[in-house]
Amino acid sequence: MATNFFSLATAAALRTPSTLLPSLSVDLPLIARHYRQLALSVNTSCVTAIGNDYVFDQVFSRQLEALARQGDIGLGFSTSGNSPNVLRGISTAKKLGLHTVAFTGSSGGKLKHAANLDLCICAPSSDTPRIQECHILIGHIVSELVEQELFHAQGRISGS
Repeated sequence: MATNFFSLATAAALRTPSTLLPSLSVDLPLIARHYRQLALSVNTSCVTAIGNDYVFDQVFSRQLEALARQGDIGLGFSTSGNSPNVLRGISTAKKLGLHTVAFTGSSGGKLKHAANLDLCICAPSSDTPRIQECHILIGHIVSELVEQELFHAQGRISGS
């Protein structure tokens, strides 16, 4: 069983994991006990040091190299699907043996066709606010389904 969720998000998509990941810890206690959620964009010391000393495209890949382990899960958020740092992070995640999921807008961009991506969830819109709203809704639904499936818990989806 994986132990970590790593979110990779930049620009407009940055708000999505910042909304979704904390609610996993609060609303879904069984997931929270078994999985850690780490938003790689919120460690400003790492982001600025990597961006300054290397290149901004590596802000997620270098953190994953230090923190991630095989079997963890990498969640890439990019409304366009073309954010270079998210693309590079997802590529690094696959090389490290992580399961990878991308959340994008309607076209999926380059992320949709990233090598060995496990799943791409493309919101049916090209409007950034609608894409983000879809990602948050889908993230909550999938999280509840995962908790029910893995831990046989009753959740809001089942009507309780």
